[in-house]
Amino acid sequence: FPYTTLFRSGYCFGGGGYAVWVARKTGAGAGRAAGSVLYMMSSDLVAVCAVAGASMWIAGPDVPRVLRSIATAIFCVQLALLFAGALRTSIRLPVLFEPWRTLPLAWGLAQIAGRALNIVIITAFTWAGARAFGIAVPARVMGMYLPIILLVGSLPFSIAGFGAAQAAWLLLLPWASGAQILAFQTLWQLFGGAGLLLRGLPFMRTVVAEIDAGRPRRGVP
Repeated sequence: FPYTTLFRSGYCFGGGGYAVWVARKTGAGAGRAAGSVLYMMSSDLVAVCAVAGASMWIAGPDVPRVLRSIATAIFCVQLALLFAGALRTSIRLPVLFEPWRTLPLAWGLAQIAGRALNIVIITAFTWAGARAFGIAVPARVMGMYLPIILLVGSLPFSIAGFGAAQAAWLLLLPWASGAQILAFQTLWQLFGGAGLLLRGLPFMRTVVAEIDAGRPRRGVP
């Protein structure tokens, strides 16, 4: 995605940069652009909860009940919002919530499924990398807790994935010494960040030029 480089500075910073690009590129206005980014972020959240929740239900009684309940509740609330938006009610909502009303239900479900598949792939590769590094984390445990770690790493007090994510690794996945876990997580984060930067850099000049030359359409709030 064109906002990849900003994303590496922090998920929230990347979302803000993406909203600016959407507003300038499409002339949609600040409200609609912010709504599209809010929809995207909520979809990421529900995808994380879908993978973590499914792993927790499969894992059985060993999982803390509160985590399983929270993940399941967030997933159900987002699905309820999607189905409520598909009803096309006459209630006028703020422009911030327009994506839930205008996006077709099938598209909403499909993009959440795609995001969940992405989380599954990230989890699988991280599990394989940890095993190769000598950290014998069971696959079901990685499926439960890595989505939570990804969520923690996206919070505003983590920069490029560094900060609270390391504490979450030590707390949730103590299958090796602290030094070994931190060494793996730091290397994994650096290599993942480098890959995303390389993917996003070719688009940066075009995106910056689009933002500089943005011409919002008149009459669109």
